[in-house]
Amino acid sequence: MSTLRRARAVLFRQALRLLADGSSSNGVPGKNRRFSRSFKNALRGILFTFINERNFRFEALMAVLAVIAGLAFGIDRLEWAIILTNVFLVLALEAKNTSLELTTNIATREYDYGAKGSKDASSGAVLLASASSVLAGLFIFAPRIFALAWKTVSILLGN
Repeated sequence: MSTLRRARAVLFRQALRLLADGSSSNGVPGKNRRFSRSFKNALRGILFTFINERNFRFEALMAVLAVIAGLAFGIDRLEWAIILTNVFLVLALEAKNTSLELTTNIATREYDYGAKGSKDASSGAVLLASASSVLAGLFIFAPRIFALAWKTVSILLGN
């Protein structure tokens, strides 16, 4: 096990201890009795995905950059709604993709064409949502970036 993987595993175990809740109720294994437990388990899942999935970390970084750009350019409410909807859609689909991949890996230990197709389709959904996010970002931010660049060039040229 690599040093980075070990460090992630330790970090994940520490995070799980922080969110620990001791879980089942109503005789149903794994069923949460209270909303707070469901919420903690959901946070645990997000944390697990963040720690273990490089793509999720990259997408989270892009989300932070989109929010910073939105604040810097002063986008309006509708543009915020578009940006945030795309951001959360991509992150949610990435988490769901991770869930499906882990479940598929548990269900089938050997190569299976159907399992591969299922994983690929799930990854494709993330790719489509990511493309939507990039296009939305271009529509919203590109005109502002070009205007800022034009203004900067004009100032530098003394116009």
